[in-house]
Amino acid sequence: MKQVNDVGVDVDSKRLVCAMQCAGQRVPLAAFANTAVGHKKFVRWATKGGHSARVCMEATGIYSLEFALTLCLSKRVELMVVNPRAIKDFARASMQRAKTDAVVAGVMLDFLQRMPFTPWQPPAPEILELQAINRRIDQLHTELTREKNRRHAADFAGASAHAIAHDIEGNIRHLERRLERMHERGLQLVRGGPALAAKLAHLVSTKGIGETSAMRLLAELLLLP
Repeated sequence: MKQVNDVGVDVDSKRLVCAMQCAGQRVPLAAFANTAVGHKKFVRWATKGGHSARVCMEATGIYSLEFALTLCLSKRVELMVVNPRAIKDFARASMQRAKTDAVVAGVMLDFLQRMPFTPWQPPAPEILELQAINRRIDQLHTELTREKNRRHAADFAGASAHAIAHDIEGNIRHLERRLERMHERGLQLVRGGPALAAKLAHLVSTKGIGETSAMRLLAELLLLP
């Protein structure tokens, strides 16, 4: 019978802290960079010796998604992604009040071994694309804000900064056009699927929520377990 290693992982923006039980014994904690290279190293560590692995981690949005998608590509890894509230309640019930990375990784491992295992299903491609579009929109908004601040500074520099101000104005218009294209692509994606279109209509029917906010909410909330 093939051995299965149980692994609990605490994920943050920079690293993965991992607690593993192998052949009934806890092994020393391991840590890997939360990068594409670190993800591959984790898979090799969790499945070394030709073993399979069951992995449990919290849903932490942008920090955990790429890692989760990498694990799903490994034939020897099964993944459970848990809502952070469930982990918090489990830790409280287990009298675990410390919040160090090592403790959280241990809580993940305990949760994996004591609770029913629910395999994680990757988001549909259109959800991943919508999330990427929204994050690109955020990046473009950041660049647009910087250019507008530069334009404001150039206005106080007088005639000597005329050429710079003209160039900034051109880039602002260029960024605004790109933002409009990204927004339209996001709307086309959502409206192209009946289920997403219905969710978008429901969100924008709420007072204070426009299409841009609704698209962002859809992309992030539909990734939650």
